[in-house]
Amino acid sequence: MRGSSSLPGGAWPIPLIAFAGVWEAVARLVQRPSLFPTFVETVSSLPSLFTAAMGWATLSSLVSAVISFTAAAVLAMAIGALLKQSTGSQSGSRIFIWLAIVFLSLSLTKLSFEGFGSGSNAVYVVGGGASFLLMAALLSSGLSGMVVLDIGLLVAWAGVLSAESVVGGQSLGVLVHSASQDATPERFYALCLVSALLGLVLVTVVESLAGRLNLMKGSGRR
Repeated sequence: MRGSSSLPGGAWPIPLIAFAGVWEAVARLVQRPSLFPTFVETVSSLPSLFTAAMGWATLSSLVSAVISFTAAAVLAMAIGALLKQSTGSQSGSRIFIWLAIVFLSLSLTKLSFEGFGSGSNAVYVVGGGASFLLMAALLSSGLSGMVVLDIGLLVAWAGVLSAESVVGGQSLGVLVHSASQDATPERFYALCLVSALLGLVLVTVVESLAGRLNLMKGSGRR
């Protein structure tokens, strides 16, 4: 069985409609608009977000996520290949590689908050580091195929947005963080919705490119 993603582009409408319906029903049941607005109210606030500043901020975050994910994917695939080669050899080889993964992940965490405590470097280290660690773990467990890249990409996207909310600058993560402090929650939830949809768009684009390049046709689990 091929390790394909569970989120192909053709399957989007049904889960999105179901998600919107559950959101609307729960919000109306809770009846706390100051805490949890309805889906309709949230979507109604979207047009006010689409400004030039929002566009540049989103583009900046997308570029950071792509750079972080690319570096993480290359490194994770290389380590995954080493782990695969060491399967039939002594267990000491696998232990050594695992120790290297743990050491590298801890080093990245330290560098992100001390060595690269501000600016885009911290964003790259946090987003790429989290993505690399998860993809390396999935590959070492025998999972392969597009699902590994999909998960790694979404983790890189979430890591970039989280880091941006801390380091500041003109980015989508900063906008989400500032919106979380607004008196009206519609803007915050609208930005969260946009961020989630952008993550799905990234996954679809990567799957499309991988399909065109005939990549990642390995089995889902070996």
